Amino acid sequence: MSDDNIQSGPARDDMYQSMAIKLVNSGVLTPVAEFVKDVRAVAGFRASPRQITAALDGLSDSGESIDVASVAAVVGKSRGDRSQRQRRNAREWNALGAALTLQGLDGTPQGQREFLGITRQVAGSHANDALLLQLSLILAGDDIELSPRTVGLIGKRLAKSAADLTDLQLADHALREYASLNRPQPTLRQQRKTSVAARRTGPVEYQNKPGKRRWKPGGRRRLTIQFPKKPDDDR
Repeated sequence: MSDDNIQSGPARDDMYQSMAIKLVNSGVLTPVAEFVKDVRAVAGFRASPRQITAALDGLSDSGESIDVASVAAVVGKSRGDRSQRQRRNAREWNALGAALTLQGLDGTPQGQREFLGITRQVAGSHANDALLLQLSLILAGDDIELSPRTVGLIGKRLAKSAADLTDLQLADHALREYASLNRPQPTLRQQRKTSVAARRTGPVEYQNKPGKRRWKPGGRRRLTIQFPKKPDDDR
């Protein structure tokens, strides 16, 4: 559904309700319709409800303050011509643009396409736009710096199993994979120590004591020479 088709009807009502909740939770008591009008005036163009909703979501997830100026700034930086590819999953594309903008990256439609293009090259053919967009938003929502390589590697690992996961399960798996990718790798010295320890499979040698011959478990003990007893003089 295009932005032109949601200016009225149930879809518009749902977006306005979502915006109203975000505004109230942020302490903004301005009516939604008036807030949207003010954002459009500051931004200098007729921003769609989708764009404003995405900006509100991005600001809320990142802990930024929400007001007319901040929303208009995010919306303005993500403005541009959208491709046919971006008209599918339009809400997620808008959210990605807002997330990129809030992290100081290029949140324009072209910047979004470039970001996801690199991400798909890393992830491979099994990861589609919908999955990679969702993974990007999961990381951004957890205040993690967006990197196309990181999102692509996570997408590559989860591509074949993502269809069987719920949204909550996917988010949990994505954050686990991110933690795994960022786990410190052992140094070469640590690897050598581990390797040497693993090769020690033989018997443990005991420390030799001064004046005694070394003896190993399973070996033969040195025989003690016994001298005959001295005969008794009374005999």
